[in-house]
Amino acid sequence: MVSNKVKKIFFKDVNISTISGAQRDSNINIQLVISLFTKGLSIAITFIQVPLLLRCLGTEAYGIWITIFSVVSWIAIADIGIGSGLRNRLAVSLAKNNVEDGQQYISTAYVSLLVIASIISVIALILIPFGNWQLFFNSFQFANRTLMLTLMIVIVTTVFGFVLALINQILMAIQRNSLSSIPFITSNILLVIVVYIISKFITINVLDIAIIYALTFIIAFVLVSIAFFKFNKQLRPKFSLFRKEKIPGIFSIGIGFFVIQIAGIIFFSTDNYIIAKLFGPSEVSSYSIVLKIFTSINMVFNLALNPLLSAYTEAYVKQDFKWIKGKVNLFTLLLLPVALVTFGIAYLTPLILKLWLHKDIVIPEYLPYLMALFSVVSVWNNIYGFVLGGIGKVRLGAYSSIIMAALNIPLCFLFGVSFHMGVNGVITATIVCMAISSILSPIQVYHFIYKRDRNVKWDKYLR
Repeated sequence: MVSNKVKKIFFKDVNISTISGAQRDSNINIQLVISLFTKGLSIAITFIQVPLLLRCLGTEAYGIWITIFSVVSWIAIADIGIGSGLRNRLAVSLAKNNVEDGQQYISTAYVSLLVIASIISVIALILIPFGNWQLFFNSFQFANRTLMLTLMIVIVTTVFGFVLALINQILMAIQRNSLSSIPFITSNILLVIVVYIISKFITINVLDIAIIYALTFIIAFVLVSIAFFKFNKQLRPKFSLFRKEKIPGIFSIGIGFFVIQIAGIIFFSTDNYIIAKLFGPSEVSSYSIVLKIFTSINMVFNLALNPLLSAYTEAYVKQDFKWIKGKVNLFTLLLLPVALVTFGIAYLTPLILKLWLHKDIVIPEYLPYLMALFSVVSVWNNIYGFVLGGIGKVRLGAYSSIIMAALNIPLCFLFGVSFHMGVNGVITATIVCMAISSILSPIQVYHFIYKRDRNVKWDKYLR
């Protein structure tokens, strides 16, 4: 039986409608402490997982697995922003103490995504057998049937996964962001354990990894969802509470998040595919391994930003602009030490790789420094992007994301092939595209938070 203290920390919801600025800060501090532990554990597991899979699969096969994951993540946008729309609408409902309205939003989101996931799965299972996946992934190490079955498993797991992952959006809406990493941690721990044990008896290929991944992912998210809704029955989804009139409310803001998600998928997923096609799967391995080091830096910084997302929503509803400005100023000042640490890690990357992987990995010169710049720009964008996402002002971000998505692939070819920069050109293209958001997002935050006496002439363009 779960103790009352554990229930209070991990499951009991925050009374958002009556929370004050001081209580909001106190809750954020609690979430940050828990997140430091959970994210630290998550990063540690990831750093164990990479050399394990690299050893079991080999460099080329590991590159194929990463590429498959990247390609499949393209379909993760198929929730059309429903998850993000739910988080925003639920946070607003709870800030107004309208729990019944929030439960209807939750039920509507679950049913809508379940229908979408079912349709996508059926289409995928029909079309995938017709593909030449050896040619697609530019590798003949595995039979086409093996790659086909791997894709089927990962795609079906992914599409039903974003139904299960709605629990993370609910946790963020009630300002329990620290718990959103628990299902991922559980899944990765199980994956590492199972892969390690099985690898002692048989040779593992990408299909085996896909099966293990699917089982561990589903088990982890189902367990967390059951635990949460056991103690929060007032938010439990029900088919009877599905309300079609709630769909536009979720979609109206969710579509902006959806477009931004598309841009993110193009930036990060197509990069791996372009590298695989232009330079071979082995280059994907070195690129993704170095990238993992610097995305880990972003993960650490986002530990503090994540609890703020729904807190921004709640504060904006209550017009507590002073509190929001204080947080933006704080994190902007923190960017300088973060940048110094990041470029220091870039200098030490060859040593880090040697100590981490216990083998020599050939990486392009200057790649760590470009990754460091990418990481710093990402942190800058997140500082302002979290504010805009929290207050629901994502329309301009969606428009700019379309421009960035359109520019990314041709710039990858321009820098990577035409300018003979190779893999370095791919990350350079991504940085150039991200610069657009780096300029526009601070302007939006200034307009909606710092300059509250809005100029109506510009307001419609900055939303």
